[in-house]
Amino acid sequence: RRWLAERDLEIAIWSAIQIQASFRGWFARDSLEDNHYCATQIQRVVRGYLATMHVFEDLYSITIVQSVARMHLAINDAVDRLSSIIAIQSWYRGIRARERVDEMHYGAVAIQANWRRYLAQMSYQFDIIDIIIVQSVARRWRTRRLLATVRLQCFARTLRALHVYRERRATHELIMRHVSATKIQANWRSYSAQMGLLH
Repeated sequence: RRWLAERDLEIAIWSAIQIQASFRGWFARDSLEDNHYCATQIQRVVRGYLATMHVFEDLYSITIVQSVARMHLAINDAVDRLSSIIAIQSWYRGIRARERVDEMHYGAVAIQANWRRYLAQMSYQFDIIDIIIVQSVARRWRTRRLLATVRLQCFARTLRALHVYRERRATHELIMRHVSATKIQANWRSYSAQMGLLH
């Protein structure tokens, strides 16, 4: 009987060691899978955020380049118009100067009319340039405001996704602890039953 009891005890110890080894292996594999899943999710979120930021930076750079190009085009158009007006005025004044001897009174009236027209044209051109500058400033402000809104939305979505991920992870850990506790209890009851049969 003693020999049988020692053999049963050795078998029970060996069985407990095998059960512990199996449980530890399973727990290590499960922890490794959880860590791999967490790392994958974190990489996905970070890569998405970096890609979104690159897109927004490219859009902002394109907007700045367009604004500068439009400003240079407007300035070039204004310079061309001004040089054309000056050339026309120079030609016209030369003609009127040659006709001034015969048409003194008419020439004075014509010069006044042309001078007023020149002032009106210059005022109109300056008004157009001021309007273009104001439009450029307003568009830049609106673009910056839209970019800030999009960044805030992206940050809020990231926080929301992180909160959902933490809740799911906590639920998963709770379920895995419950399953592990159930298996440990089942193994302990089996072991107690076997020991009860042996004694």
